[in-house]
Amino acid sequence: MCIRDSSKTINTFLKEHREQRIPKMTKSEPIPQGDESSLRKLVALNFENIVLKARDNVIVLFCSGEDHPCKRPLQVFRDLDGILRKSNKKDVLRIFSMDISLNEVPSLSIESFPDVRLYLRNYKNRPKKYSGRIRLDRLVEWLDSVIPELSLSNDGNLKAAIEASNSQKTEL
Repeated sequence: MCIRDSSKTINTFLKEHREQRIPKMTKSEPIPQGDESSLRKLVALNFENIVLKARDNVIVLFCSGEDHPCKRPLQVFRDLDGILRKSNKKDVLRIFSMDISLNEVPSLSIESFPDVRLYLRNYKNRPKKYSGRIRLDRLVEWLDSVIPELSLSNDGNLKAAIEASNSQKTEL
C-alpha cells in the first residue's frame, strides 16, 4: 500500500513537471507594496514583468544590501529619482534598486557590486552596463547620451542636486 501511494505520487509529480505546472522556486524578497515616495525596490518575483516585459526604459542598481560600497550609489539613485519626479520625466525612465543577495534572477549575471544596468524600451534583451564612478553628474550625462528625450542636463533642479550629491565625501 505504501509503495503504491509513493509510486502514484511520483508519477503525478513527473506528469506535472512535464506539463510545467510545478511552480519554479525563486529566491526572492516579497513583492513590495506601492511605496511611490522613495526609490522603488525590485525583487526577483517582479523582475521579468517590470524590467523585461514593460515598455519602459528602466535603470536598475544591483547591490548587496546596505553594504558600504552600495550606500553611496543608493543615495545617488534616490537623488536621481527625486530629480525625475520634479522634472516630470518619470515617464521616460523608471528607477529601481535590487538587493541581489536576497533575490536571484536566473537569466541575470552580476559579477560585482554595485552594478548599474539600463534596459532600453526597445532593447530589453541587451541591457547597457554603466561603467565608472556612480556619481549623479556622471550618471545623468550617461543617461542623456543614451536616452536623448530624457535631457536631464537642461533641468534647473539638477544643478543644485548635483552640488548637494557631490558635496558628500564618500564616493564609489
